[in-house]
Amino acid sequence: MTKIPVLICDDNNIILNKLEKMINIAANMLDENGEDDEIILNISKATSYNEAEKFVESNSMKNGIYFLDIELSNNKDDKSGIDLAEQIKMIDKMAKIVFITSYKDMAFLTYKRRIGAIDYIIKSWDNISSMQKRLNDTLENIIHEYSANKKRKHIVYRLGTRVIYLDYDRLYYIETANVSHKLNIVKDSGVSFITGNLTSFEKDNPDLLRISQSYLINPKNVIEINITENSVVFPNGNHVKYSRKMRSYMKKWQNEQLK
Repeated sequence: MTKIPVLICDDNNIILNKLEKMINIAANMLDENGEDDEIILNISKATSYNEAEKFVESNSMKNGIYFLDIELSNNKDDKSGIDLAEQIKMIDKMAKIVFITSYKDMAFLTYKRRIGAIDYIIKSWDNISSMQKRLNDTLENIIHEYSANKKRKHIVYRLGTRVIYLDYDRLYYIETANVSHKLNIVKDSGVSFITGNLTSFEKDNPDLLRISQSYLINPKNVIEINITENSVVFPNGNHVKYSRKMRSYMKKWQNEQLK
């Protein structure tokens, strides 16, 4: 069973409650169709930018689905749903953003700001069946993506505005870069330079092994353990140094490989 956090943000309480009901209907339809019955949506609501931001931060939301109104206030100087989406993606890098707006021409603003939203649903209360169908389809696509990713073992990271799902077997190691808060993802096809920190990757990927302050490796792709050099070797020929405190662990690992 997988529980997915869902946050709906709209400054109108009546609309907020309507959206909650519609999302529940969409989720129930997935259940009735026998789709993804292991996934449960935990729905929360907020009526302002500040309330939503505080909720996401305090609950350390991760891999969430966010239904956001683009205009969260009648005051044009107040922060918008687009601003909120940007802030959410700083906290929840794998966030699935769905904008819900009354204006079709607002979508270009999200493209301009490189939000990378999953969908844009127009508030059409005079044609609620059409709106419900769009929401059903959107939620179904998101849940199918969750299910597919759950079945495959992968490393997830952001590269610019794109979310990358790298097959676990393709990863060699992750190293800290010379630039602060940057990492190098070293894989069979080369290197990706991203924003992040090793501690987060270590926490999210327990099958990876932290061999020093600077390196987190995929043990499956180690082809040699060099005790003399205090290093491990990968298929691309790279030698990665491990810390002294890992020496006994590496000797034991090497002995097990020789059996």
